[in-house]
Amino acid sequence: MGPRATTRGGASTPRPLRFTFLGRVALELPERRTPVEVRGTQPALVLAYLVLERPRPLLRDDLVELLWPGPLPDHWEGASRQVVSRARRALTDAGLSAESLSSVGGLTVLELGDDLTVDIELAAAEVLEAERLVRQRQWERAAGIAGHALGALRPPFLSVSECRWASDWRDRVDAFARRALYADAAAALGAGRSADAEGLARAASERDSFDEQATRQLMTACEQSGDRARALGAYERLRRLLAARSRAELARLG
Repeated sequence: MGPRATTRGGASTPRPLRFTFLGRVALELPERRTPVEVRGTQPALVLAYLVLERPRPLLRDDLVELLWPGPLPDHWEGASRQVVSRARRALTDAGLSAESLSSVGGLTVLELGDDLTVDIELAAAEVLEAERLVRQRQWERAAGIAGHALGALRPPFLSVSECRWASDWRDRVDAFARRALYADAAAALGAGRSADAEGLARAASERDSFDEQATRQLMTACEQSGDRARALGAYERLRRLLAARSRAELARLG
């Protein structure tokens, strides 16, 4: 039996299998002291897809698009089998059964059960919890959880992959990171920490210059600190950006 985590009441429960996809790609069994890093972008992509899209299997056409978003290489069928084998090897290196990853009849399936955790999912759940705490005006708890989620979401997700699936997931991770910034800024505003709120709102605005929610939070933080001129400056900056974008779109349409 592997290591057990102690609950608040003193009872213990087995620690689940843990997957990490932000930054390095790795998996960790509770029986092992150190995580096993998945070597290579393509095996990492296969495992990321199967875990994040579970219980959906990976179809052959989806596998090809995942591994080679551009032209197919020669002998791609053999190459795809090798990638799946390397993904399976990472699982067995971590102590899992080779049968946990099967590939038959154009379907690649990962069977791990429900007792696992995934770093992206844990961080997303923290963002949702922080937003709930903001609605309940529990400012300090919301700020702590939002800040932790933001730190977890900071490392890149499979940054070298150019496939559409990975790009879509990078957008999802970025969206949750922005929501963490919003929740953290809202908590700072609620607690009267206008300087912290301004910094967080500016960080969100730097991710997207057209971010209206970040601009509203920035304006509120400036007004809360008594600097109405800076609040108006933030509004005017966004107004000019939106106007310029509208003119560019009209010019493109002819």
